Amino acid sequence: MFADLLLEEIQPREIDVKNIPDIELTESLEYDLQKMLEEEEGSFSKVSDKTSVVQTDKNYVFFSNQWLYLAVLCKKYAESLKPYGDFFDKKIRGNQHVMSALVKKDFADADWIELIPEQVDRERMIKFIEADSTYRPGKALLNGDKARSIKDIFGSCILKK
Repeated sequence: MFADLLLEEIQPREIDVKNIPDIELTESLEYDLQKMLEEEEGSFSKVSDKTSVVQTDKNYVFFSNQWLYLAVLCKKYAESLKPYGDFFDKKIRGNQHVMSALVKKDFADADWIELIPEQVDRERMIKFIEADSTYRPGKALLNGDKARSIKDIFGSCILKK
């Protein structure tokens, strides 16, 4: 069900920081990114030829479009993270009993086992949730008894990679 995040073929390529190209977006890609960011964030975004601004919640994020180049290097890894986040949001986040078991680290809970029957997938999901740095870098998904947003986790994983 879940990819092994340690697989060599999904790891990002090495980045030559001395040689990151300037990224100048075409008008059509600029338009597509603008539309996608507006739909995703539901608030202000402005994509221009070399920089972008996005309002996330109450904050604004400014980034060079070179980040898009770096994101492409992480594409396979990012695609492998997505099923974890989707599953967590759809099956775990709203399930108070399973959330409580995860907060208590009660990994023998019957509802948790029923939710993810395969042991290897449960172990991978636990490592994803807890941010086992040997498995997935970045912030832990559970922050005390609260769950961070998947976007936050996803972003911290990609930045660490």
